[in-house]
Amino acid sequence: MYKVQKTVSIIMVGVLLSSFSTSFAFTNKETVITSIDTLNTSISTSIADKEKTLSTRANELGNRYDTAIGSLGYQSSEVEALTSIQKLAVPSFHQDISKAFLDLKQNILQDIKATQSELTRLHDEIALGYTNLSNAQKLSYDAKIADIQNKYTAFLSGSTNSIDTFTATFSGRVVSDTTLVEKMMIENKPYILFIQGVRSGYAGVDEKKANLFTQKEILEKQILPKVQGGFLAFTTNKKTFTDAIRKDLNSGLEQSMKQERLKKQEVELRAYIETIMSKWNEYLTQNFGQDDELISTTQDLGNIITLEDTLHNRIYDTTGNIQSLDMSGSSLLLTDINKMNGDMGHINTILQNIIASYSTGNVLSSLNDRLITAYQTELTVYRADFTKLLEERLNTTLLEEKNHTQTLALLDQEEQILKQNLETATSADFTEQLVNNFITKINTLTKADGKADTLKKSQILKNRYMRIVVQKKIDNEAFIPYYGIRNTLDASLAQIFISLENKVGKDTLVIKFPTITDKIDTLLQRTTISPKMRYSLLVVQSNIFQYLEDATK
Repeated sequence: MYKVQKTVSIIMVGVLLSSFSTSFAFTNKETVITSIDTLNTSISTSIADKEKTLSTRANELGNRYDTAIGSLGYQSSEVEALTSIQKLAVPSFHQDISKAFLDLKQNILQDIKATQSELTRLHDEIALGYTNLSNAQKLSYDAKIADIQNKYTAFLSGSTNSIDTFTATFSGRVVSDTTLVEKMMIENKPYILFIQGVRSGYAGVDEKKANLFTQKEILEKQILPKVQGGFLAFTTNKKTFTDAIRKDLNSGLEQSMKQERLKKQEVELRAYIETIMSKWNEYLTQNFGQDDELISTTQDLGNIITLEDTLHNRIYDTTGNIQSLDMSGSSLLLTDINKMNGDMGHINTILQNIIASYSTGNVLSSLNDRLITAYQTELTVYRADFTKLLEERLNTTLLEEKNHTQTLALLDQEEQILKQNLETATSADFTEQLVNNFITKINTLTKADGKADTLKKSQILKNRYMRIVVQKKIDNEAFIPYYGIRNTLDASLAQIFISLENKVGKDTLVIKFPTITDKIDTLLQRTTISPKMRYSLLVVQSNIFQYLEDATK
């Protein structure tokens, strides 16, 4: 009984196991799809691995090249830049390896990716097109999968070889390119040093430019909105106070013009007012130029940005590489870069000070209070200075008038003395000596006085008494034979003088005639001229002195 039951139990377990095994067996469709998915995953993983390997190799080679160039004392970017402007006859390593990397990546992956796409198409075809696959269908798909598997295997081998070839090629290029670069850099050393100087100098410009834009943003967004209104009032107050000072001084001048003695000095007094106004404006600039500084700094900021952009375009192309630069202008270019560094640093300092000044506290209120106090103080000083000047000018005028009157009286006195002395003079030489002494005295008086009417009177006296001297010479007995031609000479000279006066003007003759009398004196010193010629020259000289005396009256 037990044996029968045991047999039945074994049979039932077998049936159950058979049923379990049958219910969990893979269908042909599931088997094929599983094969496709497994292969697809392997291909995706391999593609990623190959891309990573190729990228890693390319980066390693690029780094090796940069390190090799760096060991020569240069930067690979310098080499690339010099190569791009054809200053170095060397291939561009980074451009070449980049292109080779992209080409190789496309070449080794395009076929396998196309194959993977075919695999994905098979997956979708089976998954969507069939409920199950017959054995024959399964065999057909297995064959297609095997073909793709073979292509995948070929991809693994071929891509590895291609990457190894790529690595070997550019490993050799690192050595050969470095050797060539070293040679070319030595040959182009002056230009390289020039470029390094440009780069080094412009690095400072770039740093200051970054700071400048930071300061500019703070100024425009934080400072200007807060202070512009206050500065408008501050600027208005400066103009108001300036106008008030000028009005006060002009009022004092108008009052002083009521005094006749000061009217003649109006031009000088107005000039002094302008001197005071210049002093006030200079005082404002030194002590209250904050608004002007803000305006000028804002303008300078815009200008320096424009100038830097122009300088940058002289040096760099649109890609940021240094252009081919002419070394003949290297000194000027480096000077411009240094100047730009200095100018940017200066503006940065001013901006920092402005931002620090107006970031906190009510600075403008304090500034306006100080301006009001300064105006009141300075106006008092300027008013006192101008009043003092008016008093000094008035006193000076009174003294000058007194001295002038005395000078004119002295001229008259000297003339009277001369007249008395001439009454006793018989010879021409003594007469000339007396007149020369007289002229010396009146020249001294005229120079000390400096007045126009004094000068005029002095000229009249000189011409009058020089004519008397000449006449004394004419009265010499040696010239008696020629007295008969005197009237004719006088008449001719009068006509000549009138003609000259009409032609060039009396003022010109007054200037030119003294030169002619000097030339006549020179001629008269000659012993070879005839008595008649000597007499004629003296008559000419006498007429000239008479003309000058009449013309200056």
